[in-house]
Amino acid sequence: MVVYRLKNEKDLNNAIHLTSETWYSILDLAEEYGWNPMGAVLPGQFQEYEYSSAGSYLGVALNLYWNGGSDEGRLVVFEDALNMADALDQAFMEYEPLRVPASYFIFEPYDQAIPVRPSLGALSAVIEICRTGAFWIEPYYRVN
Repeated sequence: MVVYRLKNEKDLNNAIHLTSETWYSILDLAEEYGWNPMGAVLPGQFQEYEYSSAGSYLGVALNLYWNGGSDEGRLVVFEDALNMADALDQAFMEYEPLRVPASYFIFEPYDQAIPVRPSLGALSAVIEICRTGAFWIEPYYRVN
């Protein structure tokens, strides 16, 4: 299972950890509620970022979805972070609890008929990180 760490650019102690499934479902939810990101920036590019209308920076396509090609992480810039918070706020206000049968919690079936959605706690944590400004997305590896 891949885990991502989202940490504030200015305060590295302000961080959360999310599974890849949760992170991607939150991204999808934000886009569903109108978030249109410019994209994340690779390390070393954010000092002087300028975006073209094509969604690239210095000829590199911008992307918030992890391609697995680098362990250095990606920076979600200030504007994208605040716009994501706005979209997720709207989603949070309209979030309907998912009704499942009681047996779901006993057997935890993987049922395609029941859509997997991020929890309200995960949603709140991502909104809080987004409100603090630019943040890093990086894979997290537990050190034993």
